[in-house]
Amino acid sequence: MREPRNGRRRKAPKNCEWRGDTLHGRKRINGKLRRWSLRTGDVEIARTRVAEDIERLVKATAGYTQGRVKYVDLVASWGELHIVHEVGPRTARRYAVSLRQLEPFLIELYVDDIDNDKVKEIVAARRAAGASTATIKRDLTALASVLDFGEVDDNPALTRTKKLKERRDPIVLPEHAHIERVIKRVPGRMAPLTEVALLTGCRQGELVTAERARLDHTHRQLTVIGKGNKLRVIDLDYGNTYEILRDMPTRLGCKWLFWHGNGEPYRNLSSRFAALVGSEFRAAQRSAKAAGHDEPDFRKFTFHHLRHRHAVDWLKSGRSIYDLQQRLGHASIKTTELYLKFLTPEEQRAAKFGPGQAAGAEQRGA
Repeated sequence: MREPRNGRRRKAPKNCEWRGDTLHGRKRINGKLRRWSLRTGDVEIARTRVAEDIERLVKATAGYTQGRVKYVDLVASWGELHIVHEVGPRTARRYAVSLRQLEPFLIELYVDDIDNDKVKEIVAARRAAGASTATIKRDLTALASVLDFGEVDDNPALTRTKKLKERRDPIVLPEHAHIERVIKRVPGRMAPLTEVALLTGCRQGELVTAERARLDHTHRQLTVIGKGNKLRVIDLDYGNTYEILRDMPTRLGCKWLFWHGNGEPYRNLSSRFAALVGSEFRAAQRSAKAAGHDEPDFRKFTFHHLRHRHAVDWLKSGRSIYDLQQRLGHASIKTTELYLKFLTPEEQRAAKFGPGQAAGAEQRGA
């Protein structure tokens, strides 16, 4: 039973403390004070949990005073006692994906084997496998969190992450005709999902987690959860976006706007989409070869490229770049300004100053 919110509540057990209505563990291990949520407001449950957690923590860090710690043991303790209480579910899942990518390099090692040379080897191998700098940085951030939990001095993953300079990939704009060809090929509700991505500029993660309850029919708006679990409201009056979402079929007990099967949200959307685009590309290659042409009449693109296409279409229609910044969820207008290079000088002035102010800005030499 949860302790009462008002009135007197029971004293926290040994190695525990109250934070609001929840009990947290508190124990100094190897000279470092550890605090973690016990996920309960029940004193008796907390008493048992804190004792079990302390035993695991001591075991996980014992290698630093009594012997060597295996990487897999440290990851297990990190996952159970640390990261699930420090970040949101989406970030925790992303960390888990990164650690699975790094597992072949680390699974047989002890923690003290993971030094600067090992991290450099990992970076080189990930680059050779085609991973982008952004992906490698995400992988090393997860590893750095594990090593920090293990109190590793001069965390090599963190050091290397700071040295990696992320180079933004060139923006690719898929042609509308090519997008239409893919939409005709994708199965089920992936077709309207693809259309909505093109019409809103939303990231794939924002759409596959979009909930029906967050579709505002009165104001024709959709609230999505973006990076950092930040809420963002999307205006649906661009094109027929609202009508597509309004007409999406519902399923009893399913909260998702886009679902398949028995009400499950779409997973691995990027890879599924890439496979369909690849299939269309191969079909175009076969047609080109049969017709004696050198190049197919289709160019590959990713699901994320729909976001770029939307941004440029939005600006070319005369809409504000500052509205686009909010629409895409960019923290800095500098990121949004990357799309200006796809516009004519006149279109750029309209995007910055508005259609009514563009002429005056031109006269002022803007």
